[in-house]
Amino acid sequence: MKEDLATVAYRRLDELISGPEWTRGGRLPAEESLSRMIGVSRPVLRRALAMLRKEGRVVSNRGSGNFVQPRQAEAPVTWPDLNVRNIAELEQCMRFRLVLETGIAEEAARQRKPGDCERMAEANRQLATGLPDGSLFDADFAFHLSLADATGNPFFERALTGIKPQIRLAYEFSRQLRHVPFNEASRRVTEEHERILEAVRAGQPEAAREAMRDHLGAGLERFFGRTG
Repeated sequence: MKEDLATVAYRRLDELISGPEWTRGGRLPAEESLSRMIGVSRPVLRRALAMLRKEGRVVSNRGSGNFVQPRQAEAPVTWPDLNVRNIAELEQCMRFRLVLETGIAEEAARQRKPGDCERMAEANRQLATGLPDGSLFDADFAFHLSLADATGNPFFERALTGIKPQIRLAYEFSRQLRHVPFNEASRRVTEEHERILEAVRAGQPEAAREAMRDHLGAGLERFFGRTG
């Protein structure tokens, strides 16, 4: 059975406002523009908007327009059955992260928008301010997460957040093995982050990929004598 036009319009609006750019909500385009955007008449559009209002996903203010409601934060997906308990699993975690984050850096250099680079720079500044040892991991991870956000692709952010517990364990494991002074580790990491940021800011995907590979690959080489 063929769907009526209002249902078609509803599905198109649903697809539109389910995008990551609408996570925090916001004002929809004016009805005339929105109807052209999804290819229906304004009366049909209004019926579709009424369906979304009934679901509580859109609110309408007379004279102001239609507003998408912010989405509730979803619980992060994690992989609790994957753990870092020995040297072999440490290497597996570090290699997976290397593959994932070189791709993130490359895509961030292609897709970054105004403000993304400033958020990365601020995260790196926080790392350089002399945080207590226990906070170093969170400050470091914040920089990497800001890169994932800059891709505009929520799958990257979900994948990285999903292995945060494992990355934390790998970080703590490596710190115990290497006994690197806090100030030395913080200085080295912020300098490596800065090279990644410079490449992303310049819109150079290959350079960003290589800078991330150098950053994460250095840890692999120190532990295992190889990155490949």
